Amino acid sequence: MRAIRLNHKQAHASSLLRLRGLLMIAGILLLAASWSQKLNMDQKLAALDWQRQSASKQALISKHQSAPHDTQQQDQTKHAAEIMALLNMPWDKLFSAIEQAYSRDIVLTSVTPNPQQKSLVIEGLATEISQAIDFSERLKSSQVLAEPHLTEEDWDEANQYFPQQFQINAKWNPAP
Repeated sequence: MRAIRLNHKQAHASSLLRLRGLLMIAGILLLAASWSQKLNMDQKLAALDWQRQSASKQALISKHQSAPHDTQQQDQTKHAAEIMALLNMPWDKLFSAIEQAYSRDIVLTSVTPNPQQKSLVIEGLATEISQAIDFSERLKSSQVLAEPHLTEEDWDEANQYFPQQFQINAKWNPAP
């Protein structure tokens, strides 16, 4: 028999090595090209998204400007104007006039101004009707309140030592 010699050296090893190198370079180039393509697509997508948002904002602005005001918005605007008018009233003059007319003989239980009607209701307690009348007269001397008068008084002569309830109505002049 004849001996067979096997040559374990690869005759084409250098060409295979070159082929591997070329395939690796081609893969890297393909990866770089796809990465560049992805970045380009992301930029185009961002530009389209920005245009869409800008167009929707512009449409919303033009719709708001061209649409007539609905009644709810008009009501809210009217209510806000009423609140602003109330806040601009000279409250300090009103309460200052009441404090100047106040005496220790009476106890005020409520002061209810009505700016729309320019009126005022004062409720209180006094042990004698003369104390309520004196308070009403002192209110009359102020320039802020006009025509104060007792509208309700529950005087029980049997309970003369207990406070009795009274009510005074007056016209309010916010700008004397």
